[in-house]
Amino acid sequence: MEPIILMKDDSLMVSGPLTLKTVSKLFDQPLVFNSAAQVIDLKEVTHIDSAGLALLIHWSHEAQRAQSRAVYCNLPENLKELAQLCMLDEMFR
Repeated sequence: MEPIILMKDDSLMVSGPLTLKTVSKLFDQPLVFNSAAQVIDLKEVTHIDSAGLALLIHWSHEAQRAQSRAVYCNLPENLKELAQLCMLDEMFR
């Protein structure tokens, strides 16, 4: 299963796994940051590993370049733990 990104009610909805096997295509797929803060909803993410975390960091940097901010919501529990382990938990608050 491949991850899917859809726009819904001004939020980007991400579903499926964000893993080493699935995220490589997403690094090349540009996200559009039109507002001061873009909500990225991870509620439907089925699994995330360190490659998925790297993708979220990449999106945050892309948002900064667009003078915006990526705001992540509905974080999977293992993402919270992984971010804490990597000392990146501030990024997801």
